[in-house]
Amino acid sequence: VSVIPEFIVEKEIDFESHANDFILDGFDINLQAGIVGGALNSKHPYENGGTDNWVDYTAAYRFPIKIHELYHYIKFDEVAMIEAGEDDSDFTSDDFYDYVVVEGSNDDGETWIPFEEGWDCRFHQEWIDYYNAALTEKEYFASSSLISDKNLYRKHEIDLTAPAEFSVGDIIRIRFRLNSDPFATGWGWIVDNLKIQTVGLQNSVVSKNEIKVYPNPVQNNEFSIEGLNVSIDRLKLYDYTGRLVYLQKDINPGIKISLPYSLKGLHILYIEGTNFIYKTKLNFN
Repeated sequence: VSVIPEFIVEKEIDFESHANDFILDGFDINLQAGIVGGALNSKHPYENGGTDNWVDYTAAYRFPIKIHELYHYIKFDEVAMIEAGEDDSDFTSDDFYDYVVVEGSNDDGETWIPFEEGWDCRFHQEWIDYYNAALTEKEYFASSSLISDKNLYRKHEIDLTAPAEFSVGDIIRIRFRLNSDPFATGWGWIVDNLKIQTVGLQNSVVSKNEIKVYPNPVQNNEFSIEGLNVSIDRLKLYDYTGRLVYLQKDINPGIKISLPYSLKGLHILYIEGTNFIYKTKLNFN
């Protein structure tokens, strides 16, 4: 087992020679048919919890991480073929069903806080299309056809400072978690090419000079976004406790956002695209 330092700042993990860097429960670091090299894999298919029970698989990175001033992101490639929840269901609600999530802890693993809400195969349209097709054909447990399809891999970038509990300079731990409810399951989760705060990750953050969100303060719960010529994958609003209060996906550039309910006070806005993240503060009157 590797010696655990006080903390690390940056790391690249290709899962070829880092098996001892993770504490694994329900995950494994191994080779799969159709995949070049190793990867972090849940069980395929993953288990359901059984009657009135839930199952958690976890893969905890063994080394503490000191959050960098500029590069406070992790980035990885993934396929999350996880049972789809109900349309418009909220994360942690009963009808969200199974999910995967990346979490952090600033008390040495006593409590874990999601960096962002969990997700399932609805996270990308290609995933839900595949899941629905495989489900119809009763083949969603068949791993061989899935993991050889590189077209299903998507990059995922996560801000380590998104929760209010985590700030630059904090020393935290991170883990990957798959939660399965008592009922249906799916193929599972594969994660590869993990980058932890490597130099350059901040380059994906859009400059405040490149995008305009107005008016600010927001009036009548409506605001516009200008300066982007590409579509937005996800728009997220967090209140200052770190609670996600609004999520919208697949937004065309130059659109006006009209919230379906009233917000008050200071919030954090995240705008995420394929190759960028934009973060700013919005005040709602």
